[in-house]
Amino acid sequence: MRVVNDIPEPLEVGDTVTVTLAFTSGSEAEVEVPVQEMTGPAPDHSGHDDHH
Repeated sequence: MRVVNDIPEPLEVGDTVTVTLAFTSGSEAEVEVPVQEMTGPAPDHSGHDDHH
């Protein structure tokens, strides 16, 4: 799983984002994803320390 890090501007609820999915087979699929209100608690990144 990869996280999107290079978002040029803040996302607003109701926006649509085009995302390109790259598969191990080499194929790609472009999908449009709606930005929705977060419904759960914010993720806990306290032990992450930006290691990938």
